[in-house]
Amino acid sequence: MPPRWASFLVSVCLFGAGLSALALRGIGPIQIPQMIQLLGGMALMAVFGLRGVLGVFPTFEKMAPEQPFLRLNRRFYSPLCVLIAIGFALLVVAIPNWGWRLSG
Repeated sequence: MPPRWASFLVSVCLFGAGLSALALRGIGPIQIPQMIQLLGGMALMAVFGLRGVLGVFPTFEKMAPEQPFLRLNRRFYSPLCVLIAIGFALLVVAIPNWGWRLSG
């Protein structure tokens, strides 16, 4: 398994991504300019998408071949990263542009 500091770093980054998702939807006390929201959401979408896709390649698996991490990565971590990337894609692209469909 990864060291504790690496697991803590991942948890801090996931917490930050969650706060960013709230900010993308305008929830919370901080208002972020739309361009920064767009760029930040796209960056998070790219990071999670790349982690999800690259996590199943043999090169990544050779870097971290220890069990149970490898099994958990294949079963949970990589698919979860892809789902989070899809969620950010919806927050950045689909939901903000949904209004034109509802106003007709």
